[in-house]
Amino acid sequence: TVVAIVLLAVAGFGYWVVPGLMGEEDRGRAMIGGSFSLVDGDGRRFTQEDLTGRHHLIYFGYTFCPDVCPTTLLTATEAIGELEPAMAEQIRLVFVSVDPERDTPGTVKEYMTHFLPGSVGLTGSPAEVRAAAKAYRIYYRRNEPDADGDYLVDHSSVLYLTDPDGRYLTHFGHGSTSDEIASRLRRIL
Repeated sequence: TVVAIVLLAVAGFGYWVVPGLMGEEDRGRAMIGGSFSLVDGDGRRFTQEDLTGRHHLIYFGYTFCPDVCPTTLLTATEAIGELEPAMAEQIRLVFVSVDPERDTPGTVKEYMTHFLPGSVGLTGSPAEVRAAAKAYRIYYRRNEPDADGDYLVDHSSVLYLTDPDGRYLTHFGHGSTSDEIASRLRRIL
């Protein structure tokens, strides 16, 4: 067991240090994001390729969330609203549900009407959602339902900013204010 752990550690170290094992364009980048396939509010496939052409603020949550999700999405909406119009047009807000059992395409579409116009809500099968969450290093766990069948979902609360090539640039942690987000977006854009 100890030998296996040491070999894994050496292999992992080599992956990050030995030239040629990682593409030069990825060296120094956080390994957040990647291939996924979900469904938007109109039932159309939405993949990593749909993140190209503009910056995106991506948030994983669920529509039945009582506080953190709507607050974070509202903060992102306000931050983008603080930007000059030409800058604001360069950013699209994307919401990915981690509750595919309740969040249908229609549910996420309706939910996103309460936030930035042009925002996209995504959902999918449980396996598709797991794959997207794994790509973005998102933790989520459904809690046990109460007597009425209602439940909460514990999840990471991070807004990710991607570049026009769909690659991770930075993130905004839980509790970031709209002013802080807008200020950083201005510097990046």
